[in-house]
Amino acid sequence: MADSVLAAKNDLNQARQNHGVFAFATDRDRKDGVGTIWNLAHDAAYRGDVQALEKILDEPDEMTGEVQYDANAQHPHDGRTLLHSSVTGVPSPLYEYLVNDCGANVDARDHKGRTPLLYAAANGSPRAITRLIALGADERAVDNEGCGAVLIAAQSGHIRTVLWLFQGGVPVVPANDGRTGKFHSSNR
Repeated sequence: MADSVLAAKNDLNQARQNHGVFAFATDRDRKDGVGTIWNLAHDAAYRGDVQALEKILDEPDEMTGEVQYDANAQHPHDGRTLLHSSVTGVPSPLYEYLVNDCGANVDARDHKGRTPLLYAAANGSPRAITRLIALGADERAVDNEGCGAVLIAAQSGHIRTVLWLFQGGVPVVPANDGRTGKFHSSNR
């Protein structure tokens, strides 16, 4: 393992000890095939640690000389990208770094069709939503069930975010059934 990745791993392990951040295996690939580089990259994205993520993304593989990680790579189980992970954590300059410097797709979709903007709405983060929209995120994006940012924020109990979205003019996008989201699922 190259020195800079080892340094990032040591920094991550220290952060875990100090703050209890994620408990992923980082010494070898896990049974599910998602290994060290994936875990280090997503841990750094979640923590908003641009410096650690730069080390991980810029480090070439010792055998092939190729970059080990693509900013648009999706987790095999849920389809998250680094941008998805970054908006669920601490708001930081990481969004701009991933989109502008690493070519991350601001409207990447996970396996449920959720974009990073929809993750930010689910987490009640107006700051992340603002930054993603400024980077070109589609504020009308809906997931596979037809729910947009306003509905997802409401379903997640983030009333202040719902009000903020309304004030900002983010459209209420009805769910596929033509109603206003899953709130009415008991009426089906």
